[in-house]
Amino acid sequence: MLKVLAYFLLFMALNGQTSLGQVMNGQTCNGCPPAAAPSPQPPFLPPLPEEEVDAVKSLLQLMRPYSPLGPAYFFNLSCHYIKFSSALTCNCTLEDKTCRVVTIYLSGQDLTGSIPPEIGNLSHLESLDLSSNSLNGSIPNTLVKLSQLSVLNLCDNKLGGALPKFLPELKSLRSLYLCNNLFNESIPREIGGCPKLEYLSLSNNSLSGKLPDELGHVSTLRGLFLAENQFWGRLPESLGSLAHLERMYVMNNLFDDQLPQSFQKLTKLKTFNIRGNAFNKSIPGYIFEWDKLEKLVLMGNNFEGHLPNKILGLPNLTYLSINNLPGGKTGVLFPDIYNMVSLSFLTLRNCSLTGPIPDYIWWFTNLLYLDLSFNNLMGIIPPDLSQFQLQFIFLRSNNLSGTVPGWLTSLSYSGSYVDVSENSFTNVTLTDGNISPNLNLFECCSQYRDTRSKWQHAGYYCANDTQIYDHLYINCGGKATSVDGRDYEADTQSYGGSTFFLSANKTWAYSSMGTFLEASEDKYILDKTYISNSDASLYSNARIAPISLKYYGFCLKNDNYTVKLDFAEIGWDTNTSSTIRKRVFDVEVQGGQHYLRDFDIQKEAGYVNRVFTKKFNVSVNDSRLEIHLYWTGKGSTYTPTTYYGPSISAITVKPAWELEPEPEPEPEPVPRKKISSSVIAGIVGSAVVLILALSWALVRIRHRKLKDGGLELFPGGVFDFNKLKAATNSFDPDNKIDVAGNVYKGELDGIQIAVKQLSAKSEEGAHEFITAIGTISALKHPNLATLMGSCAEQNLLVYKYMENVSLQHALFGPAEVKSELNWETRYKICLGVARGLACLHESKQQVIHCNIKPTNILLDKDFTVKISDFGYSQFHDSQRVDARPNKDKTALGRLPKPKITGHMAPEQIQGIPLTPKADVYSFGIIALEIVSGQEIITLRSKGSNDYLLNTASKLEKEGNLLALVDQDLKSKHKPKEALTMLCLAMQCVNQSFDLRPTMSYVVNVLEGNEKFDISSASKPRSTHSGSTSHGETSNPTISPSTSNEIDDSQRH
Repeated sequence: MLKVLAYFLLFMALNGQTSLGQVMNGQTCNGCPPAAAPSPQPPFLPPLPEEEVDAVKSLLQLMRPYSPLGPAYFFNLSCHYIKFSSALTCNCTLEDKTCRVVTIYLSGQDLTGSIPPEIGNLSHLESLDLSSNSLNGSIPNTLVKLSQLSVLNLCDNKLGGALPKFLPELKSLRSLYLCNNLFNESIPREIGGCPKLEYLSLSNNSLSGKLPDELGHVSTLRGLFLAENQFWGRLPESLGSLAHLERMYVMNNLFDDQLPQSFQKLTKLKTFNIRGNAFNKSIPGYIFEWDKLEKLVLMGNNFEGHLPNKILGLPNLTYLSINNLPGGKTGVLFPDIYNMVSLSFLTLRNCSLTGPIPDYIWWFTNLLYLDLSFNNLMGIIPPDLSQFQLQFIFLRSNNLSGTVPGWLTSLSYSGSYVDVSENSFTNVTLTDGNISPNLNLFECCSQYRDTRSKWQHAGYYCANDTQIYDHLYINCGGKATSVDGRDYEADTQSYGGSTFFLSANKTWAYSSMGTFLEASEDKYILDKTYISNSDASLYSNARIAPISLKYYGFCLKNDNYTVKLDFAEIGWDTNTSSTIRKRVFDVEVQGGQHYLRDFDIQKEAGYVNRVFTKKFNVSVNDSRLEIHLYWTGKGSTYTPTTYYGPSISAITVKPAWELEPEPEPEPEPVPRKKISSSVIAGIVGSAVVLILALSWALVRIRHRKLKDGGLELFPGGVFDFNKLKAATNSFDPDNKIDVAGNVYKGELDGIQIAVKQLSAKSEEGAHEFITAIGTISALKHPNLATLMGSCAEQNLLVYKYMENVSLQHALFGPAEVKSELNWETRYKICLGVARGLACLHESKQQVIHCNIKPTNILLDKDFTVKISDFGYSQFHDSQRVDARPNKDKTALGRLPKPKITGHMAPEQIQGIPLTPKADVYSFGIIALEIVSGQEIITLRSKGSNDYLLNTASKLEKEGNLLALVDQDLKSKHKPKEALTMLCLAMQCVNQSFDLRPTMSYVVNVLEGNEKFDISSASKPRSTHSGSTSHGETSNPTISPSTSNEIDDSQRH
C-alpha cells in the first residue's frame, strides 16, 4: 500500500496538481479516499517546473502500451528523494524549493518515434540513456542546450543522418555512445572541440570518409570505438597525441597504409583492435612496448614481413591475435613470449612460423584458446601434461611429428575442440580407441599403424575398391535432393568445431575447424525457410565454419571439370547497413588453381536470400579435388550475426564437356519450323523498340494535357519539372558537374541529386531519353548506374549524386581527388568497369554501351564504379552482326550518334556495324588512362598532341610497359598487377575486333580466376615482326587522319 501511494504521489507532483506535502497531510483530490501516511513523513517536495514535466511527458508518449514497465509507467518514475525507481532521478533543493530532472534512464523500454526536441528544456540533465529502443530520425538540435549533460547514450536504435556539429557546445559531455544506429557521412571536424570527452562510441553505423585530424585534439579521450563502419585512408598522426587513450577499436573498416609512428606515444593503451582493415607494411615494433596492453588484435590486415624475434614487455597481455604474415626468404622462429603468462587467448595463424612450439606454451595455466594452424611448425607435443585448461587447440597444417598424446585427444571427449589434421605425426593415442567428433585427425600422420582409417594418412585418395566417378553433387548443410536431374547428396552432420566427416560412400568429405567467438553456442549449419530461387531445397541450407572449411572429392576420374559453387547469404534477413562488410572470406580451388579474395556473398548477389554462383574450370590429376573456404579475419563477427566465416550452399562438379541440362520442351501437337536465334533477337528487339515508341507517344499525349506534370516511364519515380528546376537553381551553370555535359547538381527533399538534361525537342533527344530509360530498367548490377526517376516533359534523367563525380573528375580534375587514387582504388575502378560491361554484354539483351569514356564512369564516395549514359546503347545478336544496324532512322525517329572520341573503336568511327568488342576497345583505353594517369590525348602547343596509345605501343615493343605507370604512384603500386592490367589493355585495343578478349575474360583475369601470361611483356619485340607474343596482330599507332577526326573538345 505504501509503494502504491508513493507512485501516486509522484504522479500528482509531476502533473503539478497538488503538492506532496498536502497529500501526505491527508488532503485528497477528486474524492480520492484518504490513506495512511508513511512514517516518517518526508518534508515538503516541490513540483517540477512545467517545462520539465512537458519534456518528461514527451518521452513517455513514445512508449508503447506493452513496454517492459507496463501501461502505468507514470507511477514507476521516482525522484531520487523517494528512490523507488532508477528511471528518473531528480535533484531537489528544499531551500530554493526547486526540483530538477538530472537523470533519465529508459533503456530497453520499447520507445518508438523521434527524440522529442522538448528534451532540450531539461537544463539540469546530467545523464540521458535511451539506448536499446526503436527511436528514429536525427538527434534534435535542441540538445545543444543541455550544458550539464555528462552522459548521452543512444546506442541500439535506428537513428540516422549526420552526426551533430554542436557537440563542442556540450561542455560537460564525457561519454557519447551512438553505436548500432544508422548515422552516415563523416565525423565532423568540430569533434575536436569537445573539452571533456572521454568515451566516444560510433561503432556499427554507416559512417565513412577519413578520420579528421581534429579527433586527435580531444586530449581527454580514453576510449575510441569506431568499429563496423566505412572509414578509409590512413589513421591520422594526430591520434598519437591522445595520451590518455586506453581502448581503441577500429575493426572492420577500410583503413590502409602503415600505422602512424606517432602511436608509439600511446603508452596507456590496454586494448588495441584493428582487425579486418587493410593496414600494410610491417608491424611496428613499438606495439610490443605498450606494457599496459591487455588485448592486441591485428588479424585480417595486409601486414608484410614477420613477427619480431622477441616479443617482450607485455606481461599483462591476455589476448593476442595475429594472422597472415608472409614472412621472408628464411623461416621465422616462434616468437619469445615466455613472460606472457596471463595469456588466455593466443592466435598466430598462418604467420610463416617454423621450428618447434616452445614447451612453456603448454604450461600457461590461463590459456584456453590456442590457434597455431597453417604454419610450418615442427617437433613434438609434450607426452605428459597434468595441468591444462585448454578448450580449443587448432594445430592444422603444420609439420608436427611424434605421437599425438593421450592427454590431447582426451580433451575432445569433454567437449574441447582438437585439430591436429594435416601434419606428420607417426602415432595417435586414443583413450578408448574411438575418435571423437571434436577430434580432427585427417591426414594427421605420415605413418600410422592403424589401417582402419586410411584417411588419417597424408595424401589420402580414393580406395582401390571404390568406384571412380566423373561427377560430384553435394547439398551443403542440407538433405538429399534432386535438382535438374542431378541427385545431390545430404550433408547434415552437425559437428564442425574440429571435425572430419567422410561420406558413406567415401567419395567426398569435409574438414571443418573453429569456434564462433561471439556466439553463445556453436552451430555449423544455417537454414532458411524462404529463398528467392526455385531450387529452395538446394539453397535454403548452408554449411558454415568460423575459420576453415575444406571440401574434398576423392574419387574423381582424372579429367577437366566444371566446378560450380553456389552461395546464398541466409545468415540474416535484411539489407540494413548493406555497405558495411558482413561475411567476408577467401575461396581457393584445387590448391590455388583459382582464388577468390575477400569474397562477400551479399555484395556479389546484390541482396540477402539470393543465390550467387561461381564457376571454375579445374583439372583433376590424382582423383582428388579440394575446395578451401578460409576466414582471414575480415568482416563482422557480431552484427548482424555472430555466425561469421565461410558459408556455402551447394557444390556441383561435372565434366567440362557436359552441357547444362535444358528444360524439357512442352509437347506440340503440330511440328513447327524452328526459328533461328537471330530471328528471335530481331523480334525481341523490334518489340522493345515498339514498346518504347508507344511509351513515348503516351508521354507526349499526356504532356499536351498536363503542363507541369511528370510521367513515370519504367524505373524510378516521377519528378515534376518545376521541382527539378528549383532543385538545380534553374539549371544554374554554377551547378554543372565537372565537364560531363548537361548534368547539374541539385538538392531535392534533402537528397543530393544529379539531373542529366537531354535535348528536349529533337528526335535524337527523344530516342536517347527512351533508350537510356529502357536499358537501365532492364539491367541491374552494382556497377551500373541506377535511375532515381525521370521527367519526360523536358527529357530529364535523375540520378543519385556521386560524391567523386566521375573517373574524368578523379583522374584529371582537382589534385586532392587524384591523391586519393592509390593503386588499390585504381584496380578496384578498373575491375568495376569490367564487371559492369560484362553484365551488359552477357545480359539477355546483349547491350553494347557505345559511349564508354571517363565522364560516363561515375564514382560514389567509396570510388565504386557506376556506368551511366545509356542513351546511345544498342542491342546485339551474336548470330547476326547487323542485328540492329546503324541506320539513320528508327521507329523513334533519328538515331543519335555519340561524338567521336579517342575512346571509340576504329569500326565505330568508320560506321561499321558494332559488336560488344567495341566496348572492349573503349575499356582498353580506359585501363591505360587509369594506370598511367594520362588522358588519351594530351594537348600540346601548335598541334603537337600526344596520343597515349602511341606511347603505350612504343613501350610495349620495347618491353617496358611498366614505364607507363603513373608517376604519382611512385613505388606504391603492385608491379605484377599493373603489368597484367597494361597487357590486358593492349589486347583490348587490338585493331582487329576478333582478336580482342571478352569482358568476362577480362573480369576473370583481374579477379585472379584466370591465368594470364605476362612473362614476355618485359622482353623487347622485334620491330619487323607483325605479331605480338600473344599471337595477335600488333597494334598500329593512331594515324594523323584518324586523330584529326577526334573531337578534342568533347573527348571526355
